[in-house]
Amino acid sequence: MSIGAGLGSLRMGAIFLAAFAPFLLAQAPKLPDVELLDQDGQKVRFYSDLVRGRTVAIDFVFTNCQTICPVLGANFAKASRLLEKDGAKFMLISLSVDPTNDTPASLRAYAAKFGSGPAWRLLTGEKRNVDELLRALGAYTPDKTAHSAEVLIGNGQNPWIRGNGMGSPAKIVQLMRNVH
Repeated sequence: MSIGAGLGSLRMGAIFLAAFAPFLLAQAPKLPDVELLDQDGQKVRFYSDLVRGRTVAIDFVFTNCQTICPVLGANFAKASRLLEKDGAKFMLISLSVDPTNDTPASLRAYAAKFGSGPAWRLLTGEKRNVDELLRALGAYTPDKTAHSAEVLIGNGQNPWIRGNGMGSPAKIVQLMRNVH
């Protein structure tokens, strides 16, 4: 291989890694306190019940997704187990991008498939509420199959981190602890 070809590969590798490196958002998202349903069918207010006083990691899934969602689910289940000793100061939140079809029961089955822990909540709700929250988080897309694999990590106050949900669960937990 020539030096030029090697440098080209090195540049492409650096671009690939940079695309998946976590970065700070310019400002914290303005989080609406919309009413949603969790995987147990309990009504929750997004900000006041789930985010306030905690550091959270949020990903975006739908239960019949066959591409990135299984990896995101497995990563959050593992991260949830890693957070067990930390108590209630951390929470993982999976927000459905398909609230029309994702019911609390389908979210519960999705979480059970991965062996979820108590630090992981899965959310659905009325489409207008879910869409409002997705827009506030910068994650709205009209096509559920075009949703991103990113994870937003923050605590409702300081700048948030946008990272790769396909990465290591230990890295997600490390970023959460750093933000806290």
